Amino acid sequence: MEQENKYYVVIIGDIVGSWKITNRNGIQCTLKKVLGKINEAYDKDIASNFMLTLGDEFQGVLVNGAVALPIIGQIEQEMLPTKIRFGLGIGRIVTAIDKNLPLGSDGPAYRNAKDMVDAIKGLEKKREKAIPSLLIKSEEDFASYDALMNNILLCCKVLKERWNSHQRKVIACFEEQGSQQAAAVQLGINQSSVSKSLSSSNYYLYRESLGNVSLRLEKIVDGLG
Repeated sequence: MEQENKYYVVIIGDIVGSWKITNRNGIQCTLKKVLGKINEAYDKDIASNFMLTLGDEFQGVLVNGAVALPIIGQIEQEMLPTKIRFGLGIGRIVTAIDKNLPLGSDGPAYRNAKDMVDAIKGLEKKREKAIPSLLIKSEEDFASYDALMNNILLCCKVLKERWNSHQRKVIACFEEQGSQQAAAVQLGINQSSVSKSLSSSNYYLYRESLGNVSLRLEKIVDGLG
């Protein structure tokens, strides 16, 4: 039965170059733990829990578009240095949804997510200079936003890749602590040093850009566009 024409967010993740990884079992165990943390932290936002599906692929279904990017960001961060490609599909699900088992469901949202994972793989084969790690595809009603969101996400990825190790460390601590002063205490440096790192890395532009995409995803899922 169609889910009352409701829009969902399906996230499909796929480990890049998994066949080259010598410790695949260890990576999968780590991924299972990370997904378990996601399921617990975002329980109210999840329609079908995140879990490994086949091979080195995993998926989950959300009812809240606003948390999609934070979830993807957390998975990326906790799985480093393992790289993951993500397809994010927005749309209807036309079969029953099982909270504890994402397998067996189908609909435009799933197909859109899978299409985007395949699209990233295609760009990798072409060896494009700037290859996204995440692509979004919506149902036709809101597809006009996809190109804009994907361009913003790619710009954010390029910007993030330019951060040096010190900037990454400061940003990670700042995000965890919630303030420049607290981050400075944790890192044992001056608050001005934290501020300088955030400024030189264009962190606030990065965060604002991701926030705008999250807001758009939230509106699309709510049917507001």
